[in-house]
Amino acid sequence: MADASKSQDAGLQTLRRPGSVMERTARGTGWVIFWRFANRGLGLISTLFLVRLLSPADFGVVALAMSFTQGLQQLAELGTENAIIRDDMPDRALYDTGFTINVLRGLGVAAIVLVIAHPAAHFFHNRHFTAVVIVAAAVSALGGFENIGIVDFRRFIAFDQEFWLKLIPRVASVVTAISLAFLIHNFWALIIAILVNQCITLWLTYYMHPYRPRFTLAAWNRIASYSTFLWLSNIVGLLQGLSTNVAVGRLIGVGAVGIYGVGAEIAALPSSELIGPLSRAAFPGFSEVRKAEDKGAEMFLRVLGLMTMLTLPAAVGLSAVADPVVRLAFGSRWLAAVPVVQIAGIAEAFAIFAMVSRTMFAVHGWTKAILKLSLAGIAVQLLLLIVLVPRYGLVGAVLAGAIPSMIGQFLFFSVAAWRLS
Repeated sequence: MADASKSQDAGLQTLRRPGSVMERTARGTGWVIFWRFANRGLGLISTLFLVRLLSPADFGVVALAMSFTQGLQQLAELGTENAIIRDDMPDRALYDTGFTINVLRGLGVAAIVLVIAHPAAHFFHNRHFTAVVIVAAAVSALGGFENIGIVDFRRFIAFDQEFWLKLIPRVASVVTAISLAFLIHNFWALIIAILVNQCITLWLTYYMHPYRPRFTLAAWNRIASYSTFLWLSNIVGLLQGLSTNVAVGRLIGVGAVGIYGVGAEIAALPSSELIGPLSRAAFPGFSEVRKAEDKGAEMFLRVLGLMTMLTLPAAVGLSAVADPVVRLAFGSRWLAAVPVVQIAGIAEAFAIFAMVSRTMFAVHGWTKAILKLSLAGIAVQLLLLIVLVPRYGLVGAVLAGAIPSMIGQFLFFSVAAWRLS
């Protein structure tokens, strides 16, 4: 226990940033948003080179393998980081249990991916798919061994450290992908770059933080009691997205699924690029306030007010200019996505209320309430899909997602405000 205490004391001294919780959360949000834009920029640079050096089939086989692996990882996500961050007295047992769970998760996903590698290659009629999946499994396994100590970067709202932890491997992977694409002109340039990213990330987690984890499940109950309902809520969220795609594909056609996906992605840009980073930075801030025996009502309202001023105009404005945005960015073939952006954009304008409220729910451990509200949301969505899609087509599908989203935003905010009062 002595070495664990020293590690935590060192973390407090080196990672604690000056200023109030609100100030540190604001700076942390800036670093997370900065990373999102840096990542987008590096991705754009990489794409501009790679599309001229590699074929669409090269991109397709890698994207298919990695998306399947990432989907399994998301299904197996147990929220170990958040469980450590919100714990009042996180000790070595909790950190090491989180590390062990992550290792088991990474190896488990890798094993499943390896089992389906050959049948999937046969199903997709691609002889290269097996080799790509094997590397994807290795990436998953390596990811599980990352140093759990880096959770302190979030716990102490030191997102500048997390920024460098993500940026350095990303730059290395972009350089690797472009260099190899010039040399070998096939999908191995992409998959090796992904492997390089994971290997450097793994090394950096131990280089940047002195904590050295051990294998144990001694604190399993402490993590499971918090994470179980959140995991179930994540499953419900995945089913919500899947149900819309299935309904649209079955009743309208596969092409409509692509149109819906593109439109929904455009409409969600304010949420993914602004609200998402805020929620990630706000979690440790809300957690720190809670540990100080403050429910966090004041910070909750200040965060909501500040971010509403940014996200509401962005989302409403995007909805208003949906036609020229889609026309210029994607061409006339995608004009059917315009009503998707218009309707979903209005719903996304108020997503800040649900996402920040949900973050507060998670901090306070109101996980059963999250699950109940999520189940109510998918029930309403399924009913609306059955009623609206056959009658109104793609617009009906968008309404079936937007209406329960708006209701959920109101309910999450109302319940959070009531419990914090």
